[in-house]
Amino acid sequence: MTPAGLDELLDALNKEWGIGVARLTEFERLFGKAERVALLNRLGGAFFADVQQILWDDLLLRVTRLTDRPKTAGKDNLTVQRLPGLCEHDKFPGNKVREQVDAAVRAAGFARSHRNRRISHNDLAYAIGGSRLPTTTLEQIQGAMDAVHAVLQTVNLGHRGANLNPEVSVGPRVEAFISRAEFLVDAVFFIQELLDDATGQAPAWDDDVARDCLLRLGGAPSPEHVQRLVDLRLAAGWLRTE
Repeated sequence: MTPAGLDELLDALNKEWGIGVARLTEFERLFGKAERVALLNRLGGAFFADVQQILWDDLLLRVTRLTDRPKTAGKDNLTVQRLPGLCEHDKFPGNKVREQVDAAVRAAGFARSHRNRRISHNDLAYAIGGSRLPTTTLEQIQGAMDAVHAVLQTVNLGHRGANLNPEVSVGPRVEAFISRAEFLVDAVFFIQELLDDATGQAPAWDDDVARDCLLRLGGAPSPEHVQRLVDLRLAAGWLRTE
């Protein structure tokens, strides 16, 4: 591979590592706090449990891809294992790159078991309950991403004289979603509490309660508006019991 090829490989690896770190950060922001998990359970616990599993498997795949073998079935892979062979001249501490790559591969071993036996394939012994897979944790994924960063940092510094920032800027997408969800939940609870105070906690499906509320507000108690208010009260009940 030419020096230009090394630049292309390094750019692609830097990008994939950055995407992985950003995804890990968003996962931690979404599922790393008990109060946020409680909110997600209120909104739809079963659905967000699926989202959590899908994002987790995506993280495992990213860790394994970054540390895979250089070739699979004769096809070249984008992996840090391609770097040591390109770092055997005076600018690079070649042995250090190889040692760091080996450390990254070991750090990702926990994820590779899940990739091979559960995500890419369906291992029979695991599927029928006769075999177990190693536990996976956020700390393991963070450790693997840190190990990959160590490799890329060495090569970026040796080839370009530039550091690879270990911090990746991530937009406030999770925070915006959580903030809006909290606002909506609080608003629904507020409506429920107002009606409960005025009606002595009449059943949520009571049309007369909704109709009287709309009249007090000066609105036209059309069937559609009454049903909307009933639906809001029902939604508040569901959110409190999730």
